[in-house]
Amino acid sequence: MFSLLELRQSAAELLAYAVTELFPGVILVDSKVTEFGFSYDFIAEQPIDANAIHLIEEKVRGLIKEGRQVRSLEMMRENAMMLFEHKGQSIKAHIVGEARENIVTILQIDHFYDYCPAPYIAETSEVAAFKILKIERALHYLSEEGEIDVVRIRGTAFFEKDLLKKHVKSIQAAKKVDHRHIAKEMHLFGRVDEISTAAWVWMSNGASLRKVLYDFWYEIHNNQRFKFPLTPSLVKESLIKKSGFYDIETNMPDVGVCHIKDEEYVIPPSLAPSHAMCYREKLRSYREMPIRLAECANISLSGAEGKLWGILNSSLVYSDSAHIFCVPAQLEGEIISSLQFIDKFIKIFGFEYHWYLCGQGQKFSGTLSRWKKVQEIFVKAFETVSMTFNEGEDSSFAGPYVEARLVDSAGRKWKGPRLSLDFNCPERFSLRYQGPDDEMHVPIMLVRSLFGSFERFTAVLVEHFAGHFPVWLAPEQVRVIPVLEKNVAYADTVCKVIEEYGYRTTIDCRNEQLGSKIHSAENEKIPYLLIVGDKEEKLGLITVRSCAPEMVGAQTSIETFLSQLREEVQSKSLPRKSKNAK
Repeated sequence: MFSLLELRQSAAELLAYAVTELFPGVILVDSKVTEFGFSYDFIAEQPIDANAIHLIEEKVRGLIKEGRQVRSLEMMRENAMMLFEHKGQSIKAHIVGEARENIVTILQIDHFYDYCPAPYIAETSEVAAFKILKIERALHYLSEEGEIDVVRIRGTAFFEKDLLKKHVKSIQAAKKVDHRHIAKEMHLFGRVDEISTAAWVWMSNGASLRKVLYDFWYEIHNNQRFKFPLTPSLVKESLIKKSGFYDIETNMPDVGVCHIKDEEYVIPPSLAPSHAMCYREKLRSYREMPIRLAECANISLSGAEGKLWGILNSSLVYSDSAHIFCVPAQLEGEIISSLQFIDKFIKIFGFEYHWYLCGQGQKFSGTLSRWKKVQEIFVKAFETVSMTFNEGEDSSFAGPYVEARLVDSAGRKWKGPRLSLDFNCPERFSLRYQGPDDEMHVPIMLVRSLFGSFERFTAVLVEHFAGHFPVWLAPEQVRVIPVLEKNVAYADTVCKVIEEYGYRTTIDCRNEQLGSKIHSAENEKIPYLLIVGDKEEKLGLITVRSCAPEMVGAQTSIETFLSQLREEVQSKSLPRKSKNAK
């Protein structure tokens, strides 16, 4: 039985076949598969837009109904290049030419050929439910030509039609909370092409939110006695090559190489090699295990991550990574404590979630017996903490892993915190510790990530809460609004008092009507608005306007408000639904 991701990869190929049939001369570029669906990029001289959706869907459904055979061919790389050149697919020929393997896998459906990872479905009829979601113009990066204009067709596929209908409904619901629109209203982040097309810019409010997340991350890891190295943003490409990252064909990085003093440097795709070298800086003993290292840093995402939308489309992201080096006897305990740690972390943000246990891919590090043994330890750990898990669809090269899938308010499942074993780095970098027998042994390397990337996690938070963050997380917690210009001095006093207690507070001194100021603050999803006019100034009070219904329009003292605010922030309570929420 093939996985949902494999089904969607096959569906993307059916789409490509249909497009080449309907639009002769179209150039195939590349496909991506994500947890939500798939996309395929094309270069076409004739217009392919939303008007073509029905035509293409009908063609694909015809191919599905006919049950055509899907074949997997093994070819010499040079022969595959010649095949694609003969078919007029120059980009595919170039991509095949850059493959590291001499033998490559080619998909064939009738006279249609494509270069993409196996496995595939056996017959086209196995795609039970198929739908095109969007056709758009986009930019695609090619190593030789840079960015090129493409037609990007996004779609999805499921094993059952009912699941497809449910997914389409969730997409409609999610449009109302699209992080791109909310982030613009709240001044969180944005794409500025003049600065970078590989990463988005965190505006001041977004930077504040990211700092809150980082401070929380640091606090909970510091409580677990982690150490916090700061490794370089650029590392030698030879280090990444040694780690084996380039050995996985589907994990080629999108970012280029930087030449410094006759050496080649890259932005690392993972912090594991750098942390492995930090571990290796001195002789280690079993007495000091476990050794815990954690860091947040910029990394480059591989092409295999798949392209989504908005800030999720970043190739350079700020990521968290924790590595626990331990002896075999400590592994089960570390997994148990990490599962409990992740469970507590997720619940703070109010997500429903599901665990998935994933195994090895076609290429993998270590031996099958080691994979099986660690998977059994994961299963036992889940039983110990009374948690359940599902069999995951994804696979890994470095070692077995479990991943929490977060369910947002629209019912979509997102990749969340992850816990994995790395069989790869300890062997490749000759990591050792001295055991009680005075012999040198290979340590266990456990990898844990909570956010994955701050970009992804923040986008999920924005859409899950529709921008109405918990007060402790909100980039701006309080805004003081003077009714008239003569009330500005008192408003400034109120603002300074609240700031002295460490709360993120601003004052709106614009010469605008009160209603306009309140409307702006509500659009920016500020948890608390403090209105101060003549009456409030005379009595030394404030009027509180909030997403908490009982506090809307309530007149109170600054001390009483601060007491409530302190309790809400310290408890990290979840937001109550605002009557003004959009």
